[in-house]
Amino acid sequence: MKIARLSLEKRAAVILGAGATRGASCFKNTWKVPPLDGDFFSKIQMIADELPGGESAELLSLARSEFGEELDVSMEKFFTQIEFLDTFHRDLRIRGPRVRRYDDILRNYVGTIASVFGAILLESNGREKSCDYHDALAAALQPRDVILSFNYDCLMDRALQKHSGKRWSAGRGYGFEIKKGIEGWQNRAGKGRIAKESILLLKMHGSLNWDRRWRGYTKLRSEPYTSDVRGSNEIIPPIWNKDIAGDNKLAGVWKMARMALRRGPILLVVGYSVPETDLLSQALIRVATSEGSRKLSHLIIANPDLEARARVKRLVRKAIGDRTRVIELETFEELAELLRP
Repeated sequence: MKIARLSLEKRAAVILGAGATRGASCFKNTWKVPPLDGDFFSKIQMIADELPGGESAELLSLARSEFGEELDVSMEKFFTQIEFLDTFHRDLRIRGPRVRRYDDILRNYVGTIASVFGAILLESNGREKSCDYHDALAAALQPRDVILSFNYDCLMDRALQKHSGKRWSAGRGYGFEIKKGIEGWQNRAGKGRIAKESILLLKMHGSLNWDRRWRGYTKLRSEPYTSDVRGSNEIIPPIWNKDIAGDNKLAGVWKMARMALRRGPILLVVGYSVPETDLLSQALIRVATSEGSRKLSHLIIANPDLEARARVKRLVRKAIGDRTRVIELETFEELAELLRP
């Protein structure tokens, strides 16, 4: 990675949390922003009229029946309870309208999330919004740099397509081979050789531009926020017990992420707040950054939440040495300014 303002060029790992999407330049000075875990239902209510097919109404109705009219519940807590209730009824072979509602909500989850992001990330003409900060990050990344993204959206994917040129391969860059649909997600035009190793974008919880309904391979969707993705397994639902081991592709992605976090020597953490219930992600980051004797040369954290920044430092403390330079930033925009020439 090239960090122009620090006159620095070293291999880097980048962690993108939900705050990286929430803090994108396209959402600056607007009320319509992507939902986070804690405000998911309040944001859904604000854009409900723009969502198709009555999905939001059914989702909100079930959430109110389970948690009360005020909807004082996080997205992860809601879907975890629905998952447990669905499993409980299925194991006891209990049937009925309520059980079918649980099943419908879980089965339509991917499509609902795609619609939510579509209402937020698509312009009135159908074009996808972009982010200047993601673009600056993509321009600074070099082959062998790795992004670990916990986000379903495709802001980073589009930034790589537009600004990473031959350093990014949509066919090899996701951590497993993709043969179909890659043309719309990479740009190999221009002079120069294609990099032997691609920048890696490891989407830890899956991605809305993946289509995994085809036997033997994954293809990429050209329209991640409008395609019919119901009943597929492109993303991991936001539940406490995330089953990675049962998914060969995602298990491979997590293994690659562990290796990437060990290599350093630069670690950038953008909008990742170390969610209390996401113990699997915490374990990955803590274990990977504590292995071996190599310390980070730079830890750069961009997050407006002071306590979240402190949690990140505690999480990777074994990788911080006497010579590690720790840089704390308030916003993704400040990080972009560091990266730009």
